[in-house]
Amino acid sequence: MRRSRRLAGVLFLVLMLSLSLWVAACGGEEQTTTTAAPTETTGAPTETTGAPTETTAAPSTDAGAAGGKVETLRVGAIFQLTDWYSAVDAGEIFDCEVVADLINEKYPIVIGDTTYEIELVTQDGKSTLDGNTTAANKLVYDDKVKFVVGPSAFFNAATSPVFEQEKVMHVAGYNTFIPGEMDESTPYGFLGSDGPAASASADIKALKREYPEVKNVMIATADESTVTYTRDMWLKTVTDNGLNVVGDMVLYNNTATDFNPIAVQLNAVEEADAYWLPLGTPPAYGNITKALRALGNTKPITYPNDAPSTLGIVGPDAATNVINCKSFQNDDPGNPPLLQEVLDRRDTDLQWFGMTPNSLWCLAEAIKAAQSVEPDDVVAAWESMDTMDCLYGEAVLCGTETFGLKNHAVVYPVAVHKLIDGEILYMDWITPDPTP
Repeated sequence: MRRSRRLAGVLFLVLMLSLSLWVAACGGEEQTTTTAAPTETTGAPTETTGAPTETTAAPSTDAGAAGGKVETLRVGAIFQLTDWYSAVDAGEIFDCEVVADLINEKYPIVIGDTTYEIELVTQDGKSTLDGNTTAANKLVYDDKVKFVVGPSAFFNAATSPVFEQEKVMHVAGYNTFIPGEMDESTPYGFLGSDGPAASASADIKALKREYPEVKNVMIATADESTVTYTRDMWLKTVTDNGLNVVGDMVLYNNTATDFNPIAVQLNAVEEADAYWLPLGTPPAYGNITKALRALGNTKPITYPNDAPSTLGIVGPDAATNVINCKSFQNDDPGNPPLLQEVLDRRDTDLQWFGMTPNSLWCLAEAIKAAQSVEPDDVVAAWESMDTMDCLYGEAVLCGTETFGLKNHAVVYPVAVHKLIDGEILYMDWITPDPTP
């Protein structure tokens, strides 16, 4: 354990992406815009429990190409700025701007004698599939970008076909295993954050580490379409970690107002030692936990959520034996230097999701490795790497078997926060197993 802090019950009702769980030019230098079209070309779990060590140093600062020219690299970005998913992307768009500024100012893209400054070109997907299709078309055909970050969640099913048609490299903030989001049909598609498999691995590895006495796990999850594609992966994640799945998988509606029936179903399976909620929203996660505690059930429960949000919903009296992975806080001593640098630049109280911002960072790293701003070259460079520096330390490039694309996914260390008796404890970070 690293340290702890007690928080007031402040409720950040910001949707967590778990699918319902658900991103200065030098004076006197010439500045141009790059718009050319792309050229056509054709395990067993590990026990990594500590915070990042050898890869925690921030990348070295590059002042740019001395005496060279400066060009603008326009990168498209799709966020949901209206309707329900704006609760996530209101923060993601702000944080992507923070990361873009950091890259431009301290870690620039330098290719030969040219420094490329990132300019984000954003479109609103409007929290609908049709809205995201429209946004993708605008970026490709009106804005003529060659690279895009986002969207997140199942919206990629609407945007990937548009990007693939014109060979635009696109790095999702998150995806959901739905066919057509990222698979053999999307050679220009990448995933720039810990996706569903990595998130599942982190949840279960953290549960096993913090509660070694747990043997039997019961699963409850939001009743979403992605369950069809993730169910087998979830079950395998539990058993691969030496644990058993007990009881039937309980499905719930994220928009429900009464989660007591879900708690009753979980509580009825006496052989369950702990509970795992892989998909949901903060209100669903928190109210199921609160209802279990009201039944006198204090068994461990794990789900990917912002710990202050959990505490605010559950309340200090009921917030105990709760594990929240991917809960990134500014004062966590386990923060890698680069992440801390980004968090220190923020001037908002909005929750840090850090999915699409990491996608942007990874895209910039791949462009640097390719020494090119042509998508085919950058795709090839990304695929040739086994690891990559990201906001969270060293990312392992993986997912070849799962997605049918070589190294198109990333897995990196995540924060682990544990709630005991109304107190948030900062535990050692944990690294999910690489996505097969």
